[in-house]
Amino acid sequence: MQMAKTISYVALTVCLIGGFMVSAAAQPASDKADHIMATPDAVKWLDAPPSLPAGAKWAPLEGDPT
Repeated sequence: MQMAKTISYVALTVCLIGGFMVSAAAQPASDKADHIMATPDAVKWLDAPPSLPAGAKWAPLEGDPT
C-alpha cells in the first residue's frame, strides 16, 4: 500500500511539473521587456526607514516610496 501511494505522489508531481513547463513554453515572446537591469549608480538612493540600522540606504525601483 505504501509503495502505491509513493508512486501516485511521484506521478502527480511529474504531471504538475510537466504541465507548468508546457504552459510556460506556450506563452508567446513579446517585444516589450518585462524587466530591466539597473546599476547602483542609476537609481536614486534614499535614507532607509527607521526600522533598519542607522545609515542604511534603500532605492525604491517602482512606485511611490512615501
